[in-house]
Amino acid sequence: MIQLNLKDIDKAKIMFNYLLQFGFIEEFTKDMITLDTRYTEGTDKDGIAIFIHAYSEMFTTKVSLYKPFWRWSSAYATTYTGDFTKIKLNQYKINRSVASLCGSIAHEWGHCLEYYTRQFHPEIQFNHGDNSPVGKETTFQYQLGKAVKAYIEESGDEFLPFLGLK
Repeated sequence: MIQLNLKDIDKAKIMFNYLLQFGFIEEFTKDMITLDTRYTEGTDKDGIAIFIHAYSEMFTTKVSLYKPFWRWSSAYATTYTGDFTKIKLNQYKINRSVASLCGSIAHEWGHCLEYYTRQFHPEIQFNHGDNSPVGKETTFQYQLGKAVKAYIEESGDEFLPFLGLK
């Protein structure tokens, strides 16, 4: 039986949007290693920072739950190219730490950012190909997800009271 932990999901959403609104996501991008050129065309991590700023000024990340077609799917979350503001967490994979949930939101937000960017610049790509995580550590979405998760883990609960979460 799955135990939905909506309080942790709400915390993760608020924390991610805080990191986005106050420039942390742009800073994490500056600390990334060179992006994997197999999946990146037309820009680099510094170019992506420009898009992050524009996108984050206009949109707030919306997160909801979904049930995958296959109950045992290994996917933590998904986005849809039709709406670059929505992220859906796999409801069967949400019983984990707030830092992990935040990392998944950040990873999927990286996909949303690419979908948004490609509307105006179809030649730009910074995805990670198929859904296998093997060998994708240096792609934008995986680096961003890991950076956000690590930051939340290192910060612990120090900024939760500031966000009204504790």
